[in-house]
Amino acid sequence: MESTKMKYENMEIDAPFGKVSIKICEYDDIRKIYPEYESVMEICEKSGISYSEAYRKIKEYAESSAPISANRLNNS
Repeated sequence: MESTKMKYENMEIDAPFGKVSIKICEYDDIRKIYPEYESVMEICEKSGISYSEAYRKIKEYAESSAPISANRLNNS
């Protein structure tokens, strides 16, 4: 079985709850967005919401607003 490395980019976005760091990964038609742990924890501490709720809210916001194309992603 051959493994495939997804192209990715780390970026910071301005979400309604503050600046958050995310990682955007792409391969062909697949696009995944992952909030960074530290950003999620900051939101939790500021707002008092659970980790899973903060992660979900950040991810939903990022998926609906992160403007990025595959040609901007790293090949690392």
